[in-house]
Amino acid sequence: DYNHRVLALADEVVAEKGAAKVYAIGQEAREHFLRMHIPVSNFYAHMASEPHAFDAISVANDMLEHYKQCQYGEIYLAYTRTPTYTRMEPCVKKLLPIERKSDAKPHALFEPHTSESVTNFLTQYLMAQIYSALADSVLAMNYKRMLSMQESTKNGEKIIAGVSQEYNHRRQESITNELVTASSSTHLRDQL
Repeated sequence: DYNHRVLALADEVVAEKGAAKVYAIGQEAREHFLRMHIPVSNFYAHMASEPHAFDAISVANDMLEHYKQCQYGEIYLAYTRTPTYTRMEPCVKKLLPIERKSDAKPHALFEPHTSESVTNFLTQYLMAQIYSALADSVLAMNYKRMLSMQESTKNGEKIIAGVSQEYNHRRQESITNELVTASSSTHLRDQL
């Protein structure tokens, strides 16, 4: 199950990084971390099934606010990545602090260079990362549901075909018995 796989990966990261708190998106994630005695900093119930950009913005704002207040040194995002419909893989992405790639240009111009504009940029970056992860996870969940429903439909059709065949067999048997009985009665009557 994709939820169990991503939660197992999140457990590994929590243990490796010594995370003090987690943000839980969805009831299953919340219950999992509470069972593991890991405090849940913030809980977002409805986002796991129907993500919206404004929901991702509220999570991004919460994360950025806690990060700016030095409540967290690093923030990671664990989710189910869906590179293709048939391939789903749990993954972890570091959101904060943003690390510059080794092949990146040494300087970048960011105008206007104010605290407010940097905060706005970071919020948009976090929102995009969170929304993308939510969309990937919902795709994985809906694809698994679709496969389950298709399998259930096939199994139901097999059961219906078997029951129909049994019904038709018994019906034919009953008709045959009635014809034999009627024929025997007619034959017996003709002899008398």
